[in-house]
Amino acid sequence: MVDISIVVPAYNEQDRIGEMLDALLKEFSSEQVIVVSDGSTDSTADIVRSYKSIELIESEKTRGKGYAIVSGMRAAKGDILGFLDADGSFDPHDVKAMLSWLGKGHDCVIASKWMRTTFSKVSEGAFRKLS
Repeated sequence: MVDISIVVPAYNEQDRIGEMLDALLKEFSSEQVIVVSDGSTDSTADIVRSYKSIELIESEKTRGKGYAIVSGMRAAKGDILGFLDADGSFDPHDVKAMLSWLGKGHDCVIASKWMRTTFSKVSEGAFRKLS
């Protein structure tokens, strides 16, 4: 049985996904990683295929991030399920540290980009932050 399954929804992330997956596998090398390419029209899926330990689910058309997350969660086999954006906005090392809260009276852990300014590596516009 897999302890942890991590779903990575991705849409046209060819410029960032390789670096993100390298960092993810450094922290979660023995866990199930599933990338859901949500109708990507670039080489995102080809890059993911080059990682033999990563499972790829491809959608023919773009159905949205929520659909991609649910598709990945349905394929997941882990006792602990999570998802991480393909843009690398969260450091997988920080995510691994968050898992220590599970089993200590917490059933769920949610990362926040607002906790400290260095947590998120991806700059977001004012509209995105507001929404």
